Amino acid sequence: MESLINSLLRNGYPLQLLFKIIKNRIKFLSNKNKFETINEYDRELNSVENKKYFSIPYLQGVSEKFNGALNKYKFQLVHKPMNNLSKFIKTGKDRVKKDERSNIVYKIECKDCDYSYVCQTKRKLKTRLKEHINLRKPIESLSVISNHRIDKDHRMDWDNTKILDSERSYYKRSISEMIHIKTQKKGLNKQSDTERFPDLYLPLLEQ
Repeated sequence: MESLINSLLRNGYPLQLLFKIIKNRIKFLSNKNKFETINEYDRELNSVENKKYFSIPYLQGVSEKFNGALNKYKFQLVHKPMNNLSKFIKTGKDRVKKDERSNIVYKIECKDCDYSYVCQTKRKLKTRLKEHINLRKPIESLSVISNHRIDKDHRMDWDNTKILDSERSYYKRSISEMIHIKTQKKGLNKQSDTERFPDLYLPLLEQ
């Protein structure tokens, strides 16, 4: 019993609350012997088990005020601690590497000037970057990035490609792409990349 009380205290339960629960439990067990028949005891036990409970964090001097309102609706107030182990022990998944991420909006900047390029993809970033880097295509099918590299003899900063947004929905991802294209200072994107973005919203982007 002592080790249980100490464990609850370390997790934020107030000592007064613990004593109250222990006292009620002892009282309940002592009343068990007063029932004349097993059926009478079962009915009493079921009435306890069928109670409706309402849980709130315990804050001394505040949480007790809920008792009156909850009793009116036949709820039993149950306190929970403000602190728990999950607050201090994190068991989240390992972060996905940047080039392994998919369903993203990304931005590639030029190392030799202020121009940049924004695009969205549902595939992994490393797959799209390989396609951008590849220049073994017919001239007419080269991307704006490839044309910039050839025409200006500039280098793109592939290693520092920025992920601007992450969104599984293609529709939402496309809107995010257009917004980030519009907010570039100097963009390599074609005009057609944002033709579906209403000019009505341009003043909002400028703000």
